Amino acid sequence: MFYLRKRHLSLARPLALALFTLLVPRLAHAQASGYFVTDLTTLGGNQSKAYAINNNGGIAGGSRVAPDNFNAQPFFWSNSQFANIGSFGGDGGEAFAVNDLNYAVGLADTVSGATHPFIWSSIFGKKDLGTLGGDFAVAWDINNASQVVGQSEIGALNDRAFFWSSATGMQSLGTLPGGSSSTARGINNTAQVVGDSGTASGETHAYFYSGGTMTDLGTLGGNLSIAYELNDEGKVVGYSKINNNGINPPYHAFLYTSSGGMTDLGTLPSGRDARFPAPVFLG
Repeated sequence: MFYLRKRHLSLARPLALALFTLLVPRLAHAQASGYFVTDLTTLGGNQSKAYAINNNGGIAGGSRVAPDNFNAQPFFWSNSQFANIGSFGGDGGEAFAVNDLNYAVGLADTVSGATHPFIWSSIFGKKDLGTLGGDFAVAWDINNASQVVGQSEIGALNDRAFFWSSATGMQSLGTLPGGSSSTARGINNTAQVVGDSGTASGETHAYFYSGGTMTDLGTLGGNLSIAYELNDEGKVVGYSKINNNGINPPYHAFLYTSSGGMTDLGTLPSGRDARFPAPVFLG
């Protein structure tokens, strides 16, 4: 499993840059033309990052608030205006996703040093979603029903994927059979969830969760795969090792469908690894 832990955020880009199109759905096909670049600036510091954009142009991310402050604060940006979401009294946080209601989710540090997931809107402010018992949790995604997914610590290096809604609160999604940890990274508007989980053999596999059942999506041949997002048709994207050769085997991007299984998308020309590729549009 890959673990995200408490951190002092070091934002690599000097300014947040957002790519816009006219009415580009986040999880749907988009036209590969008509883009322009807008500098979102910062909350007062010298670095910021934008992670997600909704169909209204609302953006979620993290920004430093002063040049000498290395901790980012979560933000929501719309119509050239920043909203500093802030922390729960701790060092900082980040916002990772935003739905079409302009509700943002992410993580924020507490005054005690813990890190908790949040849901925020300009209507009700920031709400602490709590944890499954540990002192670390993060919300990775939110759908248009304001259902949230992420991961929560339940013990040392032991996390569980969670689903949260205002009706149910935070619920564990469990793991694949025999796995010790899991995380939920994406949710669509039909409440289907994707992420990754440990397995009985000690590998990490992408999964698809629907109707109370977690399905192992397998890999492209290696011992690790990660599912990041899915659309409302249930098509899943992520990356996977293609073999276990050597100390640093290559990864390829994949598309998974219920009819076709896991398809290797390959890499850009001359590319070896597709975990952290340059931006690419598949139409």
